[in-house]
Amino acid sequence: MITCTVARRINWKGVNGKRAFNTMAMKIVIFRAVCKCTITSAVMDADISQHSTIRWFNLASDREGGRQERQERRRQSQDTLPVPDQQY
Repeated sequence: MITCTVARRINWKGVNGKRAFNTMAMKIVIFRAVCKCTITSAVMDADISQHSTIRWFNLASDREGGRQERQERRRQSQDTLPVPDQQY
């Protein structure tokens, strides 16, 4: 439904230049689907938003190699740092 590229541009409240998921029609669709499922029908809206939806968007930057890309950039930046002169 939502690709990782799109998910990286969305968060629950729409802060930091991202779109707000809590005001999207997609939120209603997902919440209704969770409530219709017999296994999750007793789940409250707050549980859906807190434990699944918000967390899913928070972790979007780690998916599809995002975490590895950040680690590689960090490693490269550490490799290019100048070595301080040693004083004796």
